[in-house]
Amino acid sequence: MIRLLSKNTVHIDLVEPVVYLRGSHQDDTHTTVKGAVILDLQDSTLIKNITVRLLGQSNTAWEEGGPTGVGGQQRRFQSSKTFIDSIIPIYPTVQSEAERLMVLSPGQYRYPFELCLPNSLPESVNFEEAKVNYKLIATLEKEKRQGNSLLPGFLQAKVDTAEQEINLVRLASDAVFTSDGLRESITAHHQLPDLCDYHITVEKSAVSPGGILPVSVRVIPHLKGMRIEYVHVRLQERRDLKIPEKQVQHTLEKQHYLRRQDQAKMKVNADIDDVGSSWEDRIVFVVPEADSCPNLHHSTMAHPEISVQHWLQVTVLVAYPGESNKPTQRALVLDTKITVLNECVAGHADEDCVALPQYRETSRDDHPRKNHNLHHYSHGGYCAYELVEPNPQQSVRDVFGLPLPPPAYDEQIDVRGVPI
Repeated sequence: MIRLLSKNTVHIDLVEPVVYLRGSHQDDTHTTVKGAVILDLQDSTLIKNITVRLLGQSNTAWEEGGPTGVGGQQRRFQSSKTFIDSIIPIYPTVQSEAERLMVLSPGQYRYPFELCLPNSLPESVNFEEAKVNYKLIATLEKEKRQGNSLLPGFLQAKVDTAEQEINLVRLASDAVFTSDGLRESITAHHQLPDLCDYHITVEKSAVSPGGILPVSVRVIPHLKGMRIEYVHVRLQERRDLKIPEKQVQHTLEKQHYLRRQDQAKMKVNADIDDVGSSWEDRIVFVVPEADSCPNLHHSTMAHPEISVQHWLQVTVLVAYPGESNKPTQRALVLDTKITVLNECVAGHADEDCVALPQYRETSRDDHPRKNHNLHHYSHGGYCAYELVEPNPQQSVRDVFGLPLPPPAYDEQIDVRGVPI
């Protein structure tokens, strides 16, 4: 209620609301979150401090039935943990300013910040039994000023806050953002002396929800009368949850059967009459959407207590004359582990790379006005850019078909605040 009575507002403006971690969580690297705290002041304000807090939390909960419950009823297991809680001061930033106030006249003020995130952080997770989320909390603490408000002193808001969610996405490697990485294939070649030779190739080692997955199959029979019955692809998702302090764990498995892009039936019904001849085909399957039923979640690798992994099974069912010419069936199978990317990483139609936003460099103002004030709070300047929405018609690839890199953050603007 107190915040609703405040005339002043504080916002968080992120350059990139989706933050990418590259490679393994064991790699000694980091990424940077860039943004700004925006103050929209309706009246003159005494500023005591401005801070940005990064909060990362995980929540795990599930229910189980069994004899351990009272009267055979279900038991609920739950765990909540905070794995990062960091406060970054924007004002004041040095001890000498701790007892000094900063006065700001009515207007809008922008305070850029940069946060360094270690690669060891777990990626964002969101499904019914487990969540890993990150958020930034900007806090503006003000000093009461007597005689400048019609509200009594106890109703004057002293603290304004704003929150902004961050989606932390992990890329298995830099190759995931290249066409070659997305096209890295998985191949199985088996020789069955009394039956056939077969090749199964999955043309991608990483897929995204709603994307396509081409599969190539070739069968060379060693006997007459072989028939290809059907080809189907199954994506298995396994979710492992642990609460070490309670010595409990929980596993959920979900099955997704991929449909063909051409809407054809899974049955092939192709006859291979001659020994030494072959049957081959390339079939394009469609990966389920993230909000399909059951829901498809992206793969994870960093959280020690929340794991989501995926396996792909390609099955080719063949029929052939067995003993006494009795019809016999056998499954030719490829089993492999596969990575399901976060849906924001790749496009749905052709697995194109995400269209990153472009940034237009802002002009330098050597004489900033009060409502264009940028506060300097560390050693060095800041990068100020104006965000431009992605243009879907603009190519994000170079002449060789590789993704274009985002623009470098190489321009700095250093404008100090107005302390008193």
